[in-house]
Amino acid sequence: MNDWLLEYQRDQEASIEEEEEKEEDLESNSSTDNVESGSTLKGCPTEQEKHMLHEEFLSVMQDKFMRGEEEEFDYSAVDTNDEYDDLTIRERDEEEHYFDSEEISSA
Repeated sequence: MNDWLLEYQRDQEASIEEEEEKEEDLESNSSTDNVESGSTLKGCPTEQEKHMLHEEFLSVMQDKFMRGEEEEFDYSAVDTNDEYDDLTIRERDEEEHYFDSEEISSA
């Protein structure tokens, strides 16, 4: 069930890494090559800040995915797949519905 989520997360992380590599390439070609990475002079985040930003990005992307707002993902493939349904919860819901309807008809 979580395979598609893990695959999606890996794809997003790969995209982030590609963007970071592009940014690093651009930075290495800049005129401030003598300033070390993470320096406030260069305006680059420190390693700790990069980690924090990475975690924040992942959290935002996971929230967006769970809300169904990710445009590149086919949610219908998941929504219509019965293998992903939690049968325990489904059975409990059906029992509750059955007993609730029985109480209404006997009243």
